[in-house]
Amino acid sequence: MQTRSLWLFTLVMFICGGGDHLVTTHLVPMVTDFGLSAEGGARMLAWLGLLGLAGMLLVGPGADAIGNKPPIAITFALRGVLFVLPLAVASAVSYWIFSLALASH
Repeated sequence: MQTRSLWLFTLVMFICGGGDHLVTTHLVPMVTDFGLSAEGGARMLAWLGLLGLAGMLLVGPGADAIGNKPPIAITFALRGVLFVLPLAVASAVSYWIFSLALASH
């Protein structure tokens, strides 16, 4: 409990989990606010979940091979870009890119 690395890892997982919770809770209402159908938003959410499973199965062995820090750093960098994308370019394509790419890493 007194190591810096434990608390940094805890903070990273809290931020990552909070972002996942934010997306899964608000993705469908957000896309409907921008004029897309609720059905399309539900499809995005379903693909997000499916690809999230695939992403975990791929990243886990990758992290075992190269260590934890590079995958976490890459994930945070990609998430930063992906969270800005639908806000900067509000279109169906940007929301699909957001939901598919967010889940796949």
